[in-house]
Amino acid sequence: MRIREGTDGDGELAVSLDLEGVAVHVNVSSKFETEMFSILATAIRAASTYDVPVVAIMYPRREAEDGSDENYLTLKSSDRRAYTSLVAHAARVGMEMGADVIKTQYTGDSETFRKVVEACAPVPAIVAGGPALNL
Repeated sequence: MRIREGTDGDGELAVSLDLEGVAVHVNVSSKFETEMFSILATAIRAASTYDVPVVAIMYPRREAEDGSDENYLTLKSSDRRAYTSLVAHAARVGMEMGADVIKTQYTGDSETFRKVVEACAPVPAIVAGGPALNL
């Protein structure tokens, strides 16, 4: 579902489809982050009109020079503290914008992820991904 600026038609669509919530993905540090923030803000406004919760998927991610995603994996392995700070910042932005739940990258251990949880409290944080399962 896409919520467009200046209309609540998609909020009405969410209600008519009996959706449990709306999710919006934002890549913090992307060259498109301003547009992504605008989409998140629009979704939060529209969803709040209908009491539909919003999950903000807040990833530290930018575009690499070769056009692929730069997910800061080198930073995660070389400087866990700096990586944690980046993930916590992304989570905090989603909380400050009014999301009901924050979904973000795992920082690698419970001690560092605790800082992410604290950054977006009282909004709950959930971890993205996990090991692939053969179902």
